[in-house]
Amino acid sequence: AWLALYANHFPPDLIADLSRRLAVAVAVNALISFAPGVSWEAHLGGGVTGFCVALLTHLLRPSNGWKSLAAAAVLLFLPLVFAVAMKRTIEYSATWAPLRYHEDLRQQRERMQILPDSTHYPQVAVLYAKATYANLRGSPEQIAAIRTRVGQMKAGADAARGTVQGLTVTSGDADFRRQTLEYLDALIQFAADMLEMTTPDRKPDPIRAAAWGNQKKLVEAKWKALIGS
Repeated sequence: AWLALYANHFPPDLIADLSRRLAVAVAVNALISFAPGVSWEAHLGGGVTGFCVALLTHLLRPSNGWKSLAAAAVLLFLPLVFAVAMKRTIEYSATWAPLRYHEDLRQQRERMQILPDSTHYPQVAVLYAKATYANLRGSPEQIAAIRTRVGQMKAGADAARGTVQGLTVTSGDADFRRQTLEYLDALIQFAADMLEMTTPDRKPDPIRAAAWGNQKKLVEAKWKALIGS
């Protein structure tokens, strides 16, 4: 930009020397831009933007009147325009999809730390199988052990629900909180069903067994919605 604006004001041999140096710099950057892992778009965009900003800065002289004001306005808005364009690229471009996926996983892991391990669905599936066996042919000791585990699950779910309910969340986390509360509500009801199932000396009841199975399926569905699968 400097050469384009002021070349006529300096000796030709000086301008020729500067032009050769500039050509070498441009050639080196062009070669580097096509190396693996290097963004040629970023290099080209930076070069074009820098050239344009230099020309606009040249117009900021007070003697340019309205041209100076227009150039100042454009220079002030350029960072905002680029920031918005970058944000939209990050959110929607296929190139950024892998990074968006990893960031979603990271946020999901942080959010899931709210839930105790005992309330995760894999524990629910195991507990349901053991409670069903205990209901059919379990010993008093087995039934007591299952009821203890169910009680721990319910206590963990109740505590987690209170924590989630009390959180102040952003609009982006509102859906996650809603899904978490729905899952915990289903889990609390499931725990109540398991306590009913393992009531000592309870006789098998096909109708109630079907209801318990449906509640277990509901917990599974809410869990899948929560973890995004």
